[in-house]
Amino acid sequence: MPRSKKIKLYFISGLGANEKAFQYLHFGEEVDPIFIPWLIPTKGETYLEYCHRMAKGIDASEDFILLGYSFGGLLVQSINAFMPAKKVIVLGSLKPEDQKSLFLKFNSWLKLYQVIPQSWLQRKELFCFIVFGKLKDPRMDQVMEYFTMNHPYYLKWSIDKILHWKAEKKQNVIQILADKDFIFPLKNAHPEYVIANATHLFPVTKALQVSKILQSIFKDL
Repeated sequence: MPRSKKIKLYFISGLGANEKAFQYLHFGEEVDPIFIPWLIPTKGETYLEYCHRMAKGIDASEDFILLGYSFGGLLVQSINAFMPAKKVIVLGSLKPEDQKSLFLKFNSWLKLYQVIPQSWLQRKELFCFIVFGKLKDPRMDQVMEYFTMNHPYYLKWSIDKILHWKAEKKQNVIQILADKDFIFPLKNAHPEYVIANATHLFPVTKALQVSKILQSIFKDL
C-alpha cells in the first residue's frame, strides 16, 4: 500500500560541506528531504551535546530517516542512538564494526591536528587531500564550492571527533561506500552497496547510481 504521507529525510553533509554535496542526488517521491546544516561547536561542548544540538530540528513525533555523508554519517548514527530513526543510511562513512583506516589511525596516534595552526585547516590542499588523496587536482576549485563551513575551531574539533569516534552500539545501518575511498576504505568494511570506480566524492561524481540505490531503499519502507 502506498504511503499517504511523505516520510521526512534528514540529511547531514561531510566535514565542512554544505547541501551542494547532495545537489545531484534525486531521492524520489517517497521522502521529504530536509538538510541539517553544520553548527559551530561551543567551547567545552562535548560530542554528545553537539549531536543533541544538531538534532533539535528533527521531529521525532513521526517516523523519519537519517542520511549522513562522511562525518555526517558518524553524526547520524550518534543521533540515532538517542533519537531512533526508521532507517539510517551512511555514504562514505564508518559503521561501529568497521576497522579504521591506517590514515585515520596514524593521525589519531600522532595527534598532529592538535599542534598545527588552526588557519592551516582552512587551506584548499587539506580538502583536496581528503577528497582526492593528493594535494592538487584541477577539479578542486569546483569542489571547494561544497566546503563553506571552514571555521578553524569547527574543523579542528570535528577532526578530533572523527579520529576518536565510537558508536555506543552496533546499529542497523545501511552503508554505501566507494571502492577507491582511502579515508574509509572498502577493505575495512562490509557495506551493503559498493560504488565502483569512485572516490570519497562519489555522491557528486556517481550521483545517478547513488540516487537509484537510495530510491530503491526508500520504496521498501
